[in-house]
Amino acid sequence: MLLAEAGSCEDWYDYDNADDEPCQEILRNAAAEYRSVIKMQPKSADAYMGLGEVYLNLDGKGDKKHSNFVKSLANWRKAVQLDPKSAYAHVQMGYTLDQLGQHAA
Repeated sequence: MLLAEAGSCEDWYDYDNADDEPCQEILRNAAAEYRSVIKMQPKSADAYMGLGEVYLNLDGKGDKKHSNFVKSLANWRKAVQLDPKSAYAHVQMGYTLDQLGQHAA
């Protein structure tokens, strides 16, 4: 049901709309649902990827935005651990590291 709501934001992957308050509320609800799925299925790489994506799109400024990226990174790392062949998880983890200013030397 919640993923259907995400479509009402022109897909929450659409960064032009992700900052709208209705979309932010949907994202906060999605985060709660993904956390519930993770409690029931702790080996679900897809759930960790979904939660990582949600945290990437949650609004915030300064420390709050940084905190969301840190939470996102933790979920991408867990997704990669559970599904090391997921190119998407690897790419998104790299993107999140870049947003945090953490680059490979």
